Amino acid sequence: VLWKDRLRTLAWQPNGGDQALVNGRAQVYTKNGSASFEAHAMFPAGEGLQALAIKALEERLAREGLFDAQLKKSLPSLPRRVGVVSSAQADGLRDFLRSRALRAPGIAVLFAEAAVQGATAAEECVAALERLDQSGLCDVIAIVRGGGASADLLPFSEEILVRAIAAAQTPVVVGIGHEPDHPISERAADAVAHTPTHAAECIFPDLQAYTEQLNRLGA
Repeated sequence: VLWKDRLRTLAWQPNGGDQALVNGRAQVYTKNGSASFEAHAMFPAGEGLQALAIKALEERLAREGLFDAQLKKSLPSLPRRVGVVSSAQADGLRDFLRSRALRAPGIAVLFAEAAVQGATAAEECVAALERLDQSGLCDVIAIVRGGGASADLLPFSEEILVRAIAAAQTPVVVGIGHEPDHPISERAADAVAHTPTHAAECIFPDLQAYTEQLNRLGA
């Protein structure tokens, strides 16, 4: 039972098939063997609860100013060396490097290995990012991985990684998943890419186009 006055005050209301956590009071009538449960509040369970927690974290970090536009650093137009945080087995890394080979094969890449899913992924990505950032060898750093289930992308919404991206001295580009995926780390990045391939397009200039432009200027 959920009375109308309480229904109107719920922050979240379920649809058919949703899992829910319900807070309330249970009663059992022993004389006739019936039971009732009077609901006082209702919250999403499973993925819904997870989404609620991510939204709350995003709002808290936004209030702190981590995503402010004035904090964003510009990407270099012609980087000398590009740092990459990813897993050597990740499809996203292969896509990133394939795009780089087509656009600017002569620009060096410094790779920092990290897990891109699982319980330790956020911490490993933070450690890899900090190594590249503190080395002073990179003009820009990309964090990339391909698509996957929503649960696989959760490390890129963890607070420790979002704060590390915001604190980096080197410009950071985040290219995680596919276009519909939007982990919180995107908001802290200096540039956001829809995919790892797009991340490479944001970072590496098309050197053939540069050469053609120089030839035209020379003519």
